[in-house]
Amino acid sequence: MEFESLISNFQRVNELLDSYESGDLLKVAGISESFDNIYKEFDKNIELKKLNNLINYLRQLSLKLTDSPDKEFKIISLFKDIVSFFLSFFNKKISGKELVANINERSSLIKELLGEEKKVEKKEEIYPKDYFDHIVEDEKLLLQFYHEAMEHLDEAQYTLLELEYDSTNKELINNVFRNFHTIKGSSAFLGLKNIEEVSHKIEDLFALVRDEKISISRELIDVIFYGMELLRNLLDIMEANEYKASKMKESFLNVNIFSYISRS
Repeated sequence: MEFESLISNFQRVNELLDSYESGDLLKVAGISESFDNIYKEFDKNIELKKLNNLINYLRQLSLKLTDSPDKEFKIISLFKDIVSFFLSFFNKKISGKELVANINERSSLIKELLGEEKKVEKKEEIYPKDYFDHIVEDEKLLLQFYHEAMEHLDEAQYTLLELEYDSTNKELINNVFRNFHTIKGSSAFLGLKNIEEVSHKIEDLFALVRDEKISISRELIDVIFYGMELLRNLLDIMEANEYKASKMKESFLNVNIFSYISRS
């Protein structure tokens, strides 16, 4: 089947939405991961690649599901509509023109949900007024950090997959710990406090594993993967804003990291 992998990922989103309960971090992680997989698949197709901005918006919205319970119903309904349109297109029930038309009809709702979240998260009680004031204005340094952080996340992801089958391997545990420790230290130096805090939280979890106070479990790994997806989202914001500190700050305000930190 031409779109077998994409159909599978969209169906997975549907299944996760059907079983989603308010505040369910693991389901959010799964939805976000599926959109990330869809983004990568679209990137390989000249025509579908044009829709990757939409997929990126959906991925951003998925990370906001646990931030604003009053918006959950709208976000989930939007996701189910869009998933339905794509599945109908892949199964040749609607044309590409109809797919785009249906998506365009919901573009204002997407902007509304992203815009409403932006207003909420700009409040001082979400991010202190000076929270992003110390981001360095050196695009080369920020670009270098972006690439190094992505490499550390990739290495941590591969190591986590190994840990699922060898959960007591101290060398693997220490490797993951060092990856997040490095991201934490570098982001702190560059004034990227949001990235610093998320990576610090994950580092703390692995410190507990390293010290044998908690053990590796499927649930813990899912929480770690969700945190990694959050970090990738923050890094994507840096790239999208061309490593310009003022623009990055404005976009960072759209992503509330504290929902993850408080639940981890």
